[in-house]
Amino acid sequence: MRKIAYSLLLLFICTAIMAQTNTFPTSGNVGIGTTTPSKLLDVQKSAAGGLLQARFWNNTTNTNGTETQIMMPVFNGTSGLYIRSMGSSGGGFNVGTYDGWIHTGQSASRLHLSGGNGSTKHLTIRDNGNIGIGTTSPNDLLHISKSGANTRLRIGNNSAYDQLLYFNGAADWSMGMDNSNSNAFTIAATSSLDNSQRFTILNNGNTGIGTTSPSTKLYVDNGTSTFNRGNSSGQIAAFRGLNSEQVSIGTEDSYFLSNIGIGTTNPSHTLTVQGGPTGAKGINIMDGNSRIYFDGRRAMEGHDGTSRLDIAEGFGTTQIFGNVGIGVINPSEKLEVNGNALIDGELYSKKVKVSINPGNWPDFVFASGYELRSLNALEKFIADNHHLPEVPSAAAIEKEGLDLGKMDATLLQKVEELTLYLIDVNKKQEQLIKEVENLKKENEALKKKVKEQ
Repeated sequence: MRKIAYSLLLLFICTAIMAQTNTFPTSGNVGIGTTTPSKLLDVQKSAAGGLLQARFWNNTTNTNGTETQIMMPVFNGTSGLYIRSMGSSGGGFNVGTYDGWIHTGQSASRLHLSGGNGSTKHLTIRDNGNIGIGTTSPNDLLHISKSGANTRLRIGNNSAYDQLLYFNGAADWSMGMDNSNSNAFTIAATSSLDNSQRFTILNNGNTGIGTTSPSTKLYVDNGTSTFNRGNSSGQIAAFRGLNSEQVSIGTEDSYFLSNIGIGTTNPSHTLTVQGGPTGAKGINIMDGNSRIYFDGRRAMEGHDGTSRLDIAEGFGTTQIFGNVGIGVINPSEKLEVNGNALIDGELYSKKVKVSINPGNWPDFVFASGYELRSLNALEKFIADNHHLPEVPSAAAIEKEGLDLGKMDATLLQKVEELTLYLIDVNKKQEQLIKEVENLKKENEALKKKVKEQ
């Protein structure tokens, strides 16, 4: 009996010990911290505090398909970790009090970052690597868009550092605000704005190329020479060489209505070119070996390495080497003029050759059908007009000048006509001589007969 009693007592103790182990049913909800779990696994804390809570939920009534949630809120039950799947609409991930979402959509495999309740997608990353800010369909590596306002990309930091964009490729370039130069806008050929500035715009609007301190609205400096556009004293433009200002264009009145100076800042004429006491001075226009040069010694000099044009002043001689064409591109003579020329003075030449149009030279005088004016008719014409036929009058020559070619042809015509007159007179003279000889013979015969009687 005693052994049976001990055996029953031992069985009761074991049963009591085994009774402390939780038994999970094959169906129903499981609650931790609650006796009325509403989900398959419901972890709760009766009082608000910092303890972690977990919640798993499958909502089969969602219109987008089966909704699955993993929720681990803390404190008031609305903040914490929230992972959600919306079936065909994708899913999302939220940390915080519903103030931001990371969620995906099945369309084009996009990853979105949203604020608030997730209805507005602020940043999108596509499967091709394109990133969109303000757009869910970025077309470039970085695509920024904004509706209803200006689209801006803002880069800033505290005033102790530069704000810049850095471009890294075969060569480094950067652009931005240079803090060391009063926050001037600068483009530099380096990864920072500290050196190698190529382009600078100051706060006052002055723009510099090759300089960080432009003194005019446009200032270009290549290290040995400069160009600047305008200043407050009426200067329009200036070019500076190694030593001093070489070209200055300015006016105190309206633009380009005053004098222009090259080599001087005080031009006395519309265009004044002034050189120094030594070295080259003047205007030199070159194209390879060809050039046109003006200076204080020569009015003009031009040559192409072989032939040249030299018009000098103060030497008593003007030299022109090579052919000169006026109105002709390729002159074949030392001076070839295609057009009229007016010389108000004497013209000296060893030889003058005048071209005559075909048919204008008076060989027609000796043609068999040429009608020569009778001497009586010629005498009457001279008496009436006081000049030969076809020869211009003195009044016409004084008014219109003398056409050498035409006049030579006319004079030759008169000489040829005179020749014909002389030939005719000579024929008549020879006939008269014969008649006189015959008369002499007849007279001698008559005298002889008279003596014989």
